[in-house]
Amino acid sequence: MGSNGPIKTGKRRSKFVYLLSLLIIMGLLFFIENSVKAAWYKLKKRVCSILPALQFKTLESIAKQYNISVDYTGDPNSEAYLYALKLKEPDFIIKQSQFILKDDFLELTNIGILNHHNVLVPKNRGRLTPFLGFV
Repeated sequence: MGSNGPIKTGKRRSKFVYLLSLLIIMGLLFFIENSVKAAWYKLKKRVCSILPALQFKTLESIAKQYNISVDYTGDPNSEAYLYALKLKEPDFIIKQSQFILKDDFLELTNIGILNHHNVLVPKNRGRLTPFLGFV
């Protein structure tokens, strides 16, 4: 807890409440398994960033290998981000976020947008898709 209350995730939930909800949804064993996988992933990524001889393949590293631009934004629908993206004149966008894209974003590319989603939609839509696909 900070001086302003608990650390928030999203608009209203604390990290504790978020983790508790994941535990309830997944069950104890699946929660532990995914926690270990997430920790291992972060450790591997950090070690590979310190030791460049080791390769850690991510979508970002593959894009950089082929000189493809990678952007991160808190809100892909914000006017500032849309303006910056429009200046790049992208032919194609691969998107992985939980935002629903507005028409202004969808009209930016010459070819189209690939939205990466972890499981079949619309049946398994929402924030917990990596976990819902296995339940």
